[in-house]
Amino acid sequence: MLSESESLQLKHAEEYQFLLPTLTYALQHTITAHDEMLAQEKERRRDEISKLKKTLLEQNNNDETCNAVLNAGNILCPSVFECFITPDIPAVTLLEYLKRIIKYTYASPSVLLVACMYIDRLLSRWEGLLFHTQVAFKLIIAAVRIASKVLDTRTLNNKDFAVVGGVSNEELNELELHFIANIDYDVYVSAEEFGVYASDLVDAAAGKPQPSSINFDRAPQPPAAGDSPAASSPTPHGGPRR
Repeated sequence: MLSESESLQLKHAEEYQFLLPTLTYALQHTITAHDEMLAQEKERRRDEISKLKKTLLEQNNNDETCNAVLNAGNILCPSVFECFITPDIPAVTLLEYLKRIIKYTYASPSVLLVACMYIDRLLSRWEGLLFHTQVAFKLIIAAVRIASKVLDTRTLNNKDFAVVGGVSNEELNELELHFIANIDYDVYVSAEEFGVYASDLVDAAAGKPQPSSINFDRAPQPPAAGDSPAASSPTPHGGPRR
């Protein structure tokens, strides 16, 4: 007898078949582009820092004062988004991470698509925020968490959802709060907007080879330490999900 998550995967198999590799391609394309932008910004900042330090020293500022000035601010993202930074590059691939979310959270295909729409809304509101490797995974799990609450009638509580995402319950609560506040609680998606976004995704994927099958048999590891979702047996949860 199939489990609830297996039944969901079977029900939406055709949609996942298209959506998962297509979303992965779109997200990874953005991450790669923003990684390059971040690298260029780091190089530009190194040049500026070198010039600024020389100027400060010429003005008889000591090294301690220079370092305090030069270290101000975080180049990885605006300060309000520092909670999304992953210090180490996750060992898991983006495709594996999305497969893990699908396998253990009961997230429907619509949830994945709307989560990407939320990420787009966030990036459009914060021009200084780059969707690079060190923030992408936590932004994704927060966006999927919010979308699942908005769209799905049955989903996991935050504690179990956090295990799947490789973060603590407290951290997921914080990520969710920061994310939704910084899109001004704009979580409504009209049918027309959803259709246009889906159509654009189809057009973007045109001509790109699709894998013949998506294998959910092997559960990839999360980007951070956590209990195995299979071992913890997360259960669907209704009502408040914090």
